[in-house]
Amino acid sequence: MADPPDQAMAAIALRHHGNITRRQLLRHGLDQHAIAHRVRVGRLHRVYAGVYSVGRQPLTALERAAAAVLAQALRSVISPPSGCGDFSTAARHASKSRLPWTDGLPPASRRKSARVVH
Repeated sequence: MADPPDQAMAAIALRHHGNITRRQLLRHGLDQHAIAHRVRVGRLHRVYAGVYSVGRQPLTALERAAAAVLAQALRSVISPPSGCGDFSTAARHASKSRLPWTDGLPPASRRKSARVVH
């Protein structure tokens, strides 16, 4: 059975298209040595500074885009449909629904940034 930090890591990654941030890992009980160990053994794969993919490198455009959003410290969103290709009907209409990576953030953190990353 997986230990609690790994269970939390998997649950978070499911909501973020396979990705997790260093801050989330630290918040769920991993320290820098535990994170480094998981990178060495292949449980975590660095995608961007402070962003890891769980279990493998991101394979799809949506997984890579979700990692990029996390790397921008949640100050960005994927703008469907042209923001990252044609993912699915649900992804194309994501702007009309709650964004899962904003769960638990104070309202001020959800405000749109004037920054545009291309």
